[in-house]
Parts: sequence; structure tokens; C-alpha cells
Amino acid sequence: MKLVKLSLLAVLAAFSVPVTAQQAEAMHGYLRDAWGRPVEGAEIKALGSGARVLTDTAGFYSLPVTSKDRRVRIKVKYTKPTRVKIKGVDLSGDVNMDLSLYDAYGRGFFTEKDGEHTYVLGSIDVSWEDIFKMRYPNHTIYDPETGRVFFRGNQGWCDYYELDGAPVADLNAVMPQLIRSITIIKFGTSNKYGGAGQNGAVILESRVQRNTPVQMSTINYSRLRGEEGLKKAVEFQGEGITYRDGYVWIDGKRCELYIINDMEVKNIASLHPEYIDDMMIVRSGVEKTYGEKARNGVVLINASRKK
Repeated sequence: MKLVKLSLLAVLAAFSVPVTAQQAEAMHGYLRDAWGRPVEGAEIKALGSGARVLTDTAGFYSLPVTSKDRRVRIKVKYTKPTRVKIKGVDLSGDVNMDLSLYDAYGRGFFTEKDGEHTYVLGSIDVSWEDIFKMRYPNHTIYDPETGRVFFRGNQGWCDYYELDGAPVADLNAVMPQLIRSITIIKFGTSNKYGGAGQNGAVILESRVQRNTPVQMSTINYSRLRGEEGLKKAVEFQGEGITYRDGYVWIDGKRCELYIINDMEVKNIASLHPEYIDDMMIVRSGVEKTYGEKARNGVVLINASRKK
């Protein structure tokens, strides 16, 4: 695999969704610099439709594109704009978009079908440790064991974490791939958040629609075993969620999309529950991100072999 040393590295991840000439779909991606740090406020523009967006605080973006778009332009402050083809895997400009299956940040590519774009499933692999190390190296320390953040200026561990307006125990309860923005507040949070906010606050906004119920687990998966353990792990996620014969049922409808470690699988029948690190079940509102297969929800799992 040939790699090129660059001043700016753009990694784009695309998702399987149908598109017509009149209908705009989204191209999702993550932008980082040559040191692997997220790039905030970069302009991503579709050269054709003229649609443009800015990368958020975590370096992510979702750009509406149509069949007329053949290139995107990436513009970062104080740098020369770079143009990148999005047709096939033909690349141009000063950006090396290596979208092979071994790429660390983005997987996927663009193909064409019947004159229209067909988006092939991609993924973004990023951890909380990466985010805080790259974005806030001089202000924070992240502990992956506890999911907590240490604020250097406060000389204390942050005890208040909020996702879409609701408190969460720590960052281990949240999948970083679903986060749209991160706000670090180091001082002046006691009045608003009470005693838990005396050492600052970490405020998160998700990429899921605000009215979508998101279930986050705190169950100890390492103690679960076999079919019954898997059933317990799934049904812990919330009311109306059940498990049967390898499939998850959400409010009486069978979920058709399962993603384990950023890879789509047919079902979770062969999953050992004791290997689950975290699980999130999103009931609805994610078709724009994951395509038509997510019409009945999506099951997102991070897992590793612990034995």
C-alpha cells in the first residue's frame, strides 16, 4: 500500500443509500491533519451542487451530495484549497485518501450504478482516548478504564458528563462515533450542575436526532454467558427491546442492521456476551446515516476477546 506524507489528510466514509438526481444524500467523513488531530471549521464543498458544510469540533462532517457532484473541495484556514474526486477511487490534488479496508480512520469507496452514485458502507474508527489526546493534549487527561476526564487547570477529575441534555455516568457509556460536538467547560459550572460540576463539565451532542431515544448500558457484560446471557444483554437496553434466535426486536419489529466493531454482520447469534465492551441500540431516525436497512433501528456493538 503506497502512502504519501501530507500536510493535510482527509478521510471520507460513505454509507449505503440510494440516490436520485433530484434527491440529495449525505457523504459522511472525518478530517484530520498530518499529526492525526481533528480539524475543526474546515469547509467541505461539493463542486456541482454547491452544498457546503464545516467540520465540527470532533472533525466530523456530513455533506449533502447529488449525482451531479464529482469532486469535493477541502478548505482549511491558512492553507491552499484541495480538490478531491469522489467518483470511483480516482484521487487528485495533494490529498492521499487511502480508503482500503486497512485504513485506520475511514473505510469505504464510491462506485457508480446506472449513472448515479451508489454509496458503499464505510466506517470511522476513533476512540475517546484519541479525541482527547489529539484535541485537548494540554488541558485534559482521559482515563479509558473509568471513562473520566482529568482537567489539568482544575487539578481534579471531572464528575459531570452530559449527552444531549441528559447526564451520563461517564464517557464509557457513550460511543464516540455517534458524537457531533464536544464542549469542555472547566470553570463556573457548580451553579448550573451542582456539586457534580465543581470540577468542570463535558457536554456532548450526538449525531442522532434529538427526539430519538438512545439506550446506553452500564451492565457488566463480562459475567454473562451463552444464549441467556446474550438475551439479558440485549433486553437490558430498554423497554420494548427483545432478543430471539440471533435477532433483536425493537417495539415488535425485527432489526435488520447489526454493526460489531464497525463491521456489518447478519445477526448476533454467534456473539459471546462476555466479550461485549459496550452496546447501543438506536430505535429510529438513523436512515440518513445508515441507509434503508436501519428503518427498524440499528444495533451498535464494540467487542473484544477478553479470554
